[in-house]
Amino acid sequence: MQNSFFESDSWNFFEKPLANRVAPIDPETHPIEFQTLHKKLLESNARPYGLAISHLSDKHLNGETIDDAAAVNFPYELRFRSPVKEEFAFDVDEDENEDDERWYWWARLRNQLKAGDTVYEVYGLTAPEALGGVEVKIADVKLQSDLYTSILGDEHLYFRHRPLSLDVRKFKERSWKRHENRTNRFARNADTVW
Repeated sequence: MQNSFFESDSWNFFEKPLANRVAPIDPETHPIEFQTLHKKLLESNARPYGLAISHLSDKHLNGETIDDAAAVNFPYELRFRSPVKEEFAFDVDEDENEDDERWYWWARLRNQLKAGDTVYEVYGLTAPEALGGVEVKIADVKLQSDLYTSILGDEHLYFRHRPLSLDVRKFKERSWKRHENRTNRFARNADTVW
């Protein structure tokens, strides 16, 4: 999950909200990115600006799959906002010694965040905003332990990215499907892919 395909001028990971959908690259304001990155993204997926989330809702708390697909409800979009974003709004001080680990943003996070801290508040969008959707708080992401680094996390941690089309197939509201096909599905043809 991310907030944009473009770089940020901040080292504060918590500064901007994250979501399972990002705004498409605008051909008017970013023509080079549209002609390159957008085309590359379309090679693999006609809906490249979002990740599926419905699979997060099709299981009971014990991990067993919910058999009745009609009983599964999921939000149109997930959004993550950090209540600690101000605490990490720091600039690297030019006078600090680069050998001092306090200089590194991850060390600051590790030293300041502790077990039990809420790092994200999670909101679900009840429908596309254009169709009257509103945000509803559905969870808090809390640390179960203090932060630490590990080779496993650095070299082997993997997050599976599922295509948004999996959600579109499961939308119960036809208006969501129509909206999705109008706004977030891109044609794949000789002009749009390499």
